[in-house]
Amino acid sequence: MELDKLNLMQELLLRYCGQRGMTDVEITGRATATAITRSGKELHLTVNIYGDIMDDDTKKIIADGNVSHDIRRIYEFPTEWKDRKPSVVSALRKKDTAIKDVKTAKSERQKTKNPER
Repeated sequence: MELDKLNLMQELLLRYCGQRGMTDVEITGRATATAITRSGKELHLTVNIYGDIMDDDTKKIIADGNVSHDIRRIYEFPTEWKDRKPSVVSALRKKDTAIKDVKTAKSERQKTKNPER
């Protein structure tokens, strides 16, 4: 998709992903994008009417835009975002680490059960 043909929501998604160092960002719809995090996880993003970044799968806000959330001021657009804690991205990292720990523990148990391997 050409940069001059992006709508405002797509531009906000690209700006957010760029600020977070996400790679391989692909615009997938009018207000949706898929990005790869630094840890290599795929993240589906969308934007609400205030410019907050949301997880498109769970519809939960993961980063708040730096503008008012007053419906009468809807045409203010964020330039920066503050990640909510815990953010979806950090939750993905924790989940990935936990899975690796479980797999490591499982392989260690298997080695002690079957020492000839």
